[in-house]
Amino acid sequence: MTPLAWFLAWRERRRLARIAEAAERERAAIIRAREARRQKHMEFRYLDGDLRNATCRALAAECGRRWGM
Repeated sequence: MTPLAWFLAWRERRRLARIAEAAERERAAIIRAREARRQKHMEFRYLDGDLRNATCRALAAECGRRWGM
C-alpha cells in the first residue's frame, strides 16, 4: 500500500464516522419527536420512514458502506 492509500482510507473512515454520528443524532431527534407527538395524541406514524432511513444510514456508515447514493 502506498502512503496515499493509507491517507485515503483514513479519510474515508473519518467521513463515515461523521456520517454515523450525524445519523445517530438525527435518530435521537426523530425518536424524541415521535414520543412528544404521541403524548399529545397527534399523528406520529409519518416519522417512521424518516426513522428507518436514519437508522439505515447510521448502520451503513458504521459498516463502512454508503447509503442512498
